[in-house]
Amino acid sequence: MKTKKTKRTRSEPSTRKEPRIGLALGSGGAKGISQVGVIQVLQEHNIPIHAIAGVSAGAIVGAYLAIHGSIDGFEDALHRISKHELLKLIDFSKPNRALFAGKKVERYLATLLGDHDFDNLTIPLWIVATDMLEGKEVWLKTGSVNQAIRASISLPGIFPPHAYNNTLYLDGGLINPTPVSTIKAMGADIVIAIDHTMRTATPISKPNLFTTLARSYEIIRTEMTKLKIGQDPYTILIRIQKNNLFDTYRFYKNEFIEEGIKEGQAHIEAIKQAIAAWQQRHTKTLRQRKKKLKNKNTS
Repeated sequence: MKTKKTKRTRSEPSTRKEPRIGLALGSGGAKGISQVGVIQVLQEHNIPIHAIAGVSAGAIVGAYLAIHGSIDGFEDALHRISKHELLKLIDFSKPNRALFAGKKVERYLATLLGDHDFDNLTIPLWIVATDMLEGKEVWLKTGSVNQAIRASISLPGIFPPHAYNNTLYLDGGLINPTPVSTIKAMGADIVIAIDHTMRTATPISKPNLFTTLARSYEIIRTEMTKLKIGQDPYTILIRIQKNNLFDTYRFYKNEFIEEGIKEGQAHIEAIKQAIAAWQQRHTKTLRQRKKKLKNKNTS
């Protein structure tokens, strides 16, 4: 006769000795590549990643990490495409739809990442997008990873809404620019969040189309992040605010990744302290629970 398994409620502590560490990779256009530098630092210090939530640029970086289990090779893969080849990814859209069609970007993603489904990844990954028809946040976690990324990077005005799963998707950064809530829903005990939203104003003398779109998007993302991220001792927020969404010059000079390494190193002790604090609290909770059960059984 089979015994019925009892489910552990959220209030009951797990018997795990190590915390489940989640990575929340925010949106940020070209500067999202700085996330690679942060992850490199985490790897150097043997900080394991058990789950990943990504949005827009963070979805691309997160997908590579989820597929390979390591960020090694990502930087080289990016720089195999020259500035001239990068320009070839531009495919202008039909009038009144968006600036770019995005079909060439889809093909590039397939070259960079290959063809993977969510159920065969090395590390669990959820990707954030915005359902344009329902006007709500969606967590994509089944089916094609590349299709989910394409949905998550559909920045209004830049790319047209992406048709997938019988709906239309826009950039996930419109609703959840730094997906802390997503990674917590995946069961993360410790959250390492990389945020690219604007904290200080940058002077713009003569705004053009791209700077206007970029600044508008920055304002939306910044205000949404303020609403989404709360105070939590087990959430380490790494803010990388320099540069703008479309700054390919700094991309090719590796300035983004260098900035990520710098910020990763600046936060590594805080990450280790959060892990140690979780372990200490968790061990204490387990001891208290065992003592309570022992007293109950002897009474």
